[in-house]
This record gives sequence, C-alpha cells and structure tokens, in this order.
Amino acid sequence: MNVGVYYPDGPSKLYQLTQWLPVFQNHPRDLTFGIVVRSYQAYQELRQLTTLPIAHVPGFADLMELYRVSSMQALVYVNNGVGNFQSLAVTDLVHVHVNHGESDKVCMVSNQVKAYDRVFVAGEAAVQRHRAA
Repeated sequence: MNVGVYYPDGPSKLYQLTQWLPVFQNHPRDLTFGIVVRSYQAYQELRQLTTLPIAHVPGFADLMELYRVSSMQALVYVNNGVGNFQSLAVTDLVHVHVNHGESDKVCMVSNQVKAYDRVFVAGEAAVQRHRAA
C-alpha cells in the first residue's frame, strides 16, 4: 500500500472512518490504500466492513517500525484525535487531513490542523474559516 488511513480510536468513533471506506476501496489505479489502526476492537470490526488491508499496531514502537518498513508515502486522517500526534511524528510521510465532516467546532480551525501537510475541506465556507484562523 502506498497510502495509509490512520485511525487511532476505538469502535465508538468508527463512523468517522467507515464513511470514507467507499472512497478508499474505489481508489484510482495508481494508488493502493490500507488502514492502520491502534485498537484491536476497531480492527475486529473493520475486518467485517472492508476488504482493504488492515494493520493493527497497538504500540508506538510497532507503529514506527511499520512506517519504516512499509511502502507508504502518505497517511490520511479522518479525525482530529489526540492519537494522531504519534503518527504525525513521522516526517518522511505526507500527512493529509480529510476529517469526517465540517462544523464550526474550534478543532476544525485550531492549531491542531497546522500539523498536517494538506487539509481537505468541504467548500468555500471552510476555506474562509481556515484563512480567518
């Protein structure tokens, strides 16, 4: 896989990832997607929901080793979870934030978003929110 989808949270927030599964499963031919999860419960649920490869890496050292040996070039993030920051420590990958929906919540335009190399938003209103912040 050359694009990883990073999901550090448990099953209660899995909707943040599952809404993106059709996009990742129907990817362009020049991209291959896989999912990186930290929670074993989320891993178990995702195995029933997708045919994409899923890596369960509970520990930080395991996560860093996965990134070191993998062919991943980019990581996609579907939320602003605090667990993202362990993954964001890797500077060799492009970090892309797509989120799971747009809102006026402060986390949508907080300094957290500055940690990503690219941030994709839903439209002009979101662009303006980011510029204003």
